[in-house]
Formats: sequence, C-alpha cells, structure tokens
Amino acid sequence: MANHNATGKKSKKGPELVQRCRGAVLNALDLMESRGKTISELLADEFSKRSNTGVYIVEAVGTGMCKIGYAKNIRNRVDALQTACPYELRVRATINGTRETESAFHRIHARNRVRGEWFNLQNQGFGLQ
Repeated sequence: MANHNATGKKSKKGPELVQRCRGAVLNALDLMESRGKTISELLADEFSKRSNTGVYIVEAVGTGMCKIGYAKNIRNRVDALQTACPYELRVRATINGTRETESAFHRIHARNRVRGEWFNLQNQGFGLQ
C-alpha cells in the first residue's frame, strides 16, 4: 500500500490511479496529434463544453505555475480563483475524477510542488507560457 502524503493514510488504489492518470495524458497527446491542435486548443474546447465535477489544472499565465485541484463545479472554482489571483488563469486540463484522482496527480508531480496545490509544470508538456 502507498502512503498518502497529505493525510498519511494507506491507499491501495494509489498506483492504479497513477497509472490511469498517465494513460489519460497519453490519450490526450494522441488526440492532439490526430486533430492537429495544440493541447491548449483541445483543453479549451473541452472546458467550454463542461463545468462539471472533477480535477482541473489551471495555469497562472506567465509564471509556469499551475494549481491542481478538485471541484464540484470547475467553472465556478476557476472563476473564484481568478478573483483572488493577480495573474490571468487559463485552464490547461479537466479530468473526470475524484479527490483520489487529484491526490494521484499531486503525487505524480510532487517533485514540482511549490506550495500547497501549486506546482511548477513549465517543462511537463502542458504548453505553458
């Protein structure tokens, strides 16, 4: 069992969730290639279709910093974050998932954590500016 860094609880699903997240990223890259769009364009298209529950990755434009979070309504959460952030926020990914999915993303990017749920993902393939 894997330790959950935030709570210290044991999780049997950790490695499985990490593998599912990696699969989702690979699928996104395949889709990007097949449609001839950048990942930013695909993500913007997808975000415009939904405001549902799930995991999101939001970039603070120009900083290389991203917040990986979970929300019951992603669109409302991003709007609330924008109100408190001096940088333009741009949605880079939304994933149908749970808080466990969010935790898996936090573990995958743990070495890039800056503070709390903010990560430096500039060289991680998200096309950050």
